[in-house]
Amino acid sequence: MAMSSPKGKQWTFQLYAGLVTHGGVDRVVDIGPGRGTYAGFQVEGQFWTAVEVWGPYVREFELSQLYDRVIVADARWVDWSLLGGFDLSLCGDVMEHMEKQHAVDLADRLLRHGRFVIISIPVEHYPQSEVNGNPFEAHVKDDWSHEEVMASFPDVVVSHRQGDIGVYCLARDPADRQLLERMAHTIEEQKTAVKASATERAAPPGPPSSRSGSA
Repeated sequence: MAMSSPKGKQWTFQLYAGLVTHGGVDRVVDIGPGRGTYAGFQVEGQFWTAVEVWGPYVREFELSQLYDRVIVADARWVDWSLLGGFDLSLCGDVMEHMEKQHAVDLADRLLRHGRFVIISIPVEHYPQSEVNGNPFEAHVKDDWSHEEVMASFPDVVVSHRQGDIGVYCLARDPADRQLLERMAHTIEEQKTAVKASATERAAPPGPPSSRSGSA
């Protein structure tokens, strides 16, 4: 959708950065880019493809200036083999805009042609109608839950939830799955270290130490 929730974006970026550094992620497909939120993740040397179903967004948000390639198409019917292979697919606020089976099938096809899939999706009741005449903005399945996501997408390796948004990263290759687990563990370690540092800084100072001396 054009305006995606900021929830989960920081965790997604940290995971993405780890995959770029340690997983050789060079070719990325951004499905349903809207205004191009994830385009800010790009690093030099990568090739990014946007697949946007609503043609007017291409001009409105100048997507051709943000991506190396823009394809106006419904991701459910794209022949992904024609894209020449890719490392990562981003499905940010996409799966709720289609029927459940279509969402499951899309993730399956993406994993056949790519290594990683990151899904960001509302995991509470989240109804939405069309926006500014765009029927694709309507939520077709607006009642996903964390439990249903985990049961429906068996290739999920790691996940993160912030409020009503869940982020799920999928992979099939054993080495890629292990990499995701390491990256998620590193993120949690960093988060714990930041919390500990903040707690230490916020702690009240102890009583001044007394010294005794002789004249």
